[in-house]
Amino acid sequence: MVIKNQKAKLSVLMFSVILLTAMTIPVFAHHQEGQPYNLLNEVYTVYELTDAKKYEAAGEKLNQIVTALQTNHLSLSEEKLEYVIDNTENTIRHLQSDIENHELKVDKALAFVLMMESAKNPDSQMVAKWNNELKNQITNGLQSETRSLPAEFSQVMDLYSIVYPAIKIREDTRLWSKLDEQFVNLNQIENEEDMLHALNVMLETFNQLDTPVSNEKDDDASFAWLIFSVGGVIIFTLLYVGWRKYKGEKKEKKIKKVDDL
Repeated sequence: MVIKNQKAKLSVLMFSVILLTAMTIPVFAHHQEGQPYNLLNEVYTVYELTDAKKYEAAGEKLNQIVTALQTNHLSLSEEKLEYVIDNTENTIRHLQSDIENHELKVDKALAFVLMMESAKNPDSQMVAKWNNELKNQITNGLQSETRSLPAEFSQVMDLYSIVYPAIKIREDTRLWSKLDEQFVNLNQIENEEDMLHALNVMLETFNQLDTPVSNEKDDDASFAWLIFSVGGVIIFTLLYVGWRKYKGEKKEKKIKKVDDL
């Protein structure tokens, strides 16, 4: 019941955000020869086609977007542009997959839309809405009963997977390896105690990253502090999980010795 309610909530949120965006720009307009190429229009068309189960057409649109990205239709650093292109091509593979269901394909298309929104505008209101939804989901997980925690944690990770590319493309590339490391480790957590700890770590990390983006020259001291803060949270997580694993193995050995007596 919890999972179904959360899925319904996310579906309503997704529809609302798409509708609000559609009121400000012609998001579903198709590119026609002789008209200026509007990258975000094409991006939203991918979502529309995917939601309508027109995966082949969505894939073709994504291929056109890759070509546009390779011809300077998006102003990003070389490393970030490479990530966007790789993610776009990965989205094509997901849409072409015969294994993934419609819901997973829509989630992948949504993740692509959020990433492109964030790449075009780091202060995107749409991305901010989804980041807030993720924080609310984390808070719900921290306040949930022990028996419902696994389901809540699964919901958090599903939502995090959707929002993660948008979060990553917004941040300095020097943070990427640490963010990726944390993301991988979060997906390997299994027991309830580690889940609670991980939710606290995620909330702390987002609070560290949730600072206004400035167009001014980077402040090296501030960035060093950010690296230290986020890196410290992630390192603490790794040490904690490692300690828990060591403690569990030690307990198993002790039990084995007792059984052998």
